[in-house]
Amino acid sequence: MTTHLDKFIAVSPKEMVGARFAWLDDAREAGKARFNALGIPTVKNEDWKYTNLRALASKQFSAASHDDQGDAAEMATLSSSKLDAYRLVFVNGIFQVDKTGLAGLPSTAIVCPVSEALEQHSEKVQMHFAATLPDEPNAFASLNNGLFEDGAFIHLGQDVQLGKPIELVFISSGEQTLNMPRNLISLQQGAQASVVERYLCAADSSALCNAATEVDLQQGAQCDYYLVQAATEANKASHIGGTWVRQAADSRFSARTITMGMQLVRNELKVTLAGEQAHTDCIGFFMGDGREHIDNHTTIRHSVPNCTSREVYKGILDGRARGVFHGRVMVDEDAQQTFAEQENANLLLSRDAEVDTKPQLEIYADDVKCSHGATVGELDPKQIFYLQSRGIDKVSARALLTYGFAAEVLDEIDIPELKAQLQQRVVNTMDMDDLDNFFS
Repeated sequence: MTTHLDKFIAVSPKEMVGARFAWLDDAREAGKARFNALGIPTVKNEDWKYTNLRALASKQFSAASHDDQGDAAEMATLSSSKLDAYRLVFVNGIFQVDKTGLAGLPSTAIVCPVSEALEQHSEKVQMHFAATLPDEPNAFASLNNGLFEDGAFIHLGQDVQLGKPIELVFISSGEQTLNMPRNLISLQQGAQASVVERYLCAADSSALCNAATEVDLQQGAQCDYYLVQAATEANKASHIGGTWVRQAADSRFSARTITMGMQLVRNELKVTLAGEQAHTDCIGFFMGDGREHIDNHTTIRHSVPNCTSREVYKGILDGRARGVFHGRVMVDEDAQQTFAEQENANLLLSRDAEVDTKPQLEIYADDVKCSHGATVGELDPKQIFYLQSRGIDKVSARALLTYGFAAEVLDEIDIPELKAQLQQRVVNTMDMDDLDNFFS
């Protein structure tokens, strides 16, 4: 009998990471079985109503081999970074020792590939693997459980504070290759870290990246998490990923999700505030052109009293691009004294661009302060006219106003080098060579 897995993936015969661990083998088999039971989501599924995967489901992907690592010069360019950071690099799901830099990492911090962590810290990996994933059916998370290749393992001991970020770089290349990174991030009591998770694609790649990241924050821990997805204009790659977070008391989680490029992107972010006085900030920015499709799906669950959350997502769409924002804030019955804010604003630069926005509050407690809102609009002609009256041509005026719309979110990035890179990417997307002169 042909299964959903058989149709979707030409499974590689190579030995899977951690094959000698019985608990992981059981988890893999359970993941594959669940994927076969669920299949690829369709638009009949409410959570996938605005994202049609029919074209993706008609393809068969294959796992990349060690011999299929893309053009060496292009891989070197993509993996280079101006960030002063501890760095792990993966190409088509395979760890790249020669492109990695961890010099100066304190002994109380573990930063390594999951494949290495399984050999040296198997009990810690077992403790955190699939610990934060939700109970509801998620076909792509199940697929990652079943066939993940490698990824990053980050474990900081009590009160450890790193002096520079940890940068995780995942590069996809080739035609219809399938990459499945699995990242495990655990910060013990009082620990602090900044993690930059980059997903990049080689030119003309039609790869699919199905990523899963789990974040476990113990009491008083703080994690500044950056998810950056970028691709070339000619790129045909797709990215379906999820980040699952569980916060203990007094912890702080700050997420910055930036998407620019790729044919199809679906980001899932699920945060559970499980300890009192926890706080989460979820900030997102997406920019699409051509026929790109970008879907951000978020869930923030307040399960205990006295927690706060803030969510701001902004999108800019041009051409025939389509954006989706589905943000859900859930307040459980016992979660009194909850404070939650949610906002989604979208800017359409062409008549053919489209956005579907669905902010949602589910409140089962009676002593809360929660708000949400969404806007979809075009550039204000009066503002364009005002700038023109000050000697700025119309094209530059539109670019300035568009940049100003994005700046509110980009200003939330606390790593100066990363902020500058993303600002420049936005400027380049506007095709305005001299736009940066306005900000000097």
